[in-house]
Amino acid sequence: YKKPGDNALDFKKETNSKGEIRYTYMPYLDGAFCGIGGINPGCVVVMDEDYNVIDELYYKTSDGEDIKIDPHGFIYFDDDHYILTAYKDIVVENVPKELNAQDDSAYLAVLYIQEIKNGEVLWEFCSQDYEQFLLATTEVNWSASTEACYDYFHFNSMAIDTDNNLLVSGRNINSIIKISRDDGSLIWTLGGKNDEF
Repeated sequence: YKKPGDNALDFKKETNSKGEIRYTYMPYLDGAFCGIGGINPGCVVVMDEDYNVIDELYYKTSDGEDIKIDPHGFIYFDDDHYILTAYKDIVVENVPKELNAQDDSAYLAVLYIQEIKNGEVLWEFCSQDYEQFLLATTEVNWSASTEACYDYFHFNSMAIDTDNNLLVSGRNINSIIKISRDDGSLIWTLGGKNDEF
């Protein structure tokens, strides 16, 4: 038995490639809140079968910045292989002109997804790279787009598809997207304004 502090999210039992039991959970860390009013725990704790902590996983962006992990999604493959999700509050300036955004920009909670193996980032996905998500969102008041942080994507869940790529649900774009696990690029979008089917 191990008490993980006052709060913990998403406790799971996992099995690594050697058949050893692992337990994972997300604790609340200081500052574990993002601008949209939600909770980003900050890290994932990995324990062995006796509840001894053997690792703590943090999200570091490709430019080296630490950002808070999102509680909706974590995929464990092995002790040194996993997928993490996180949010960063950013003033985005690639807003399509037709949206008539305030000052042609928007303050948004931007989604990051990263696959890591043996300490190396295999790929990273950033929702900011795809302006079609801005066109599809139902959650931004564009006339006041810099006055609050908007949850324009709202990542809900993810899963590995039968072709080994990643399926991701975006509530506020009314879509499921598929992301390549080769390079982190967007393969297709199902549902919403960008539906390809």
